[in-house]
Amino acid sequence: TKLTDGTHEISTIYDNKTGKTCLIVSRAAGKTTFTEEYGSNQTDEEIITPASGKRLCIAGITTVMDADSGNILLDFATSNKKVWRHYGAKFRALPGEEFHLDGGVDEALTLNSTQGNNDIFVMVNYREVD
Repeated sequence: TKLTDGTHEISTIYDNKTGKTCLIVSRAAGKTTFTEEYGSNQTDEEIITPASGKRLCIAGITTVMDADSGNILLDFATSNKKVWRHYGAKFRALPGEEFHLDGGVDEALTLNSTQGNNDIFVMVNYREVD
């Protein structure tokens, strides 16, 4: 079954065994994905900035490092929230999914990294919320 308000569509599925109808939920719905590769140290680099009056809701991050040392730090700097830490001496790749961290209104997600001339790859799944 599909329900709509003219803009949004909601799907349901009927379970013959239990006789119940359930919503079909997509965990990816409404998310935007940022990806970028960096080949040198980054200092207070604003990588994602929400639209005016909105907040970023970080839903998942994956980072990959082509180095045996150095760090990848993602933060909401204005509100002093530590969002993500990747320590290159321990892990070359680090996936993190299914979490929920909100920044402040109009607050950008910032990147600081200390990988030297080695490459890092950053992927961030996020939503913009009121």
